[in-house]
Amino acid sequence: MIHEQPARETDTELTAACDEAWSAARGLARSAPVGARVSVAVPLSRATPADLAAEAQLGELWGWDARAMGDGTCLVARGAAASADGDERLDQLVSGWLDPLVDAGRDAPAPRALVALPFDASDTRPSPWGSLARGVAILPRWTLTDDGARRWLRVIATADELARPLPRPAPARRARPSRTVGRDDRSDAYLARVERALAALSPRQTKLVVARSIELTLERALPVEQAFTALGGAPGLARFV
Repeated sequence: MIHEQPARETDTELTAACDEAWSAARGLARSAPVGARVSVAVPLSRATPADLAAEAQLGELWGWDARAMGDGTCLVARGAAASADGDERLDQLVSGWLDPLVDAGRDAPAPRALVALPFDASDTRPSPWGSLARGVAILPRWTLTDDGARRWLRVIATADELARPLPRPAPARRARPSRTVGRDDRSDAYLARVERALAALSPRQTKLVVARSIELTLERALPVEQAFTALGGAPGLARFV
């Protein structure tokens, strides 16, 4: 993987880690059962989850970061080694992906799958959450995990997939700032729902969750990578994509 100059140190490290992990996974796949997925993780010292979020050529972005809510781990992933959606047996599918995985993790955090489960699987109404509203499970191709003490880059692939060339990065593009030109958060209706929820609490019903969406209109399209990274410094915020 060759970046245009000048390259930041984190870009260089992430590039080298991708090459190292891809090469090590190829070697592991030679001794693995035919068709098995292999997994290799390499340590990082400078590269951050934001750096992997910027590597769009490695596949679709997935991320989970709830450190501000007490979760000690940030996970950013690219691409999918396996995926499924709208299936009531997502937990069984995930076990089927992880249990036979041939892993050489170098004491790294265990391989993870990302799963989004619907509140009501029978609700077929259109949703702004798209396929996530029906339930989605992803076994990421690339994962950068930051547990607060160390960072690791993991790749998961089969021998056939590893026989292909490693994707080359496109030159980094600097997105122009996008100004907010409209906002709809339906504050009055939300506050009214909160009041009704509080009134409905009883000894038999002690917890209710009331949520709202906030829709922002921007003057130009905002890349999801830029939004995910920009929100990283917000206090008390869980980010997922």
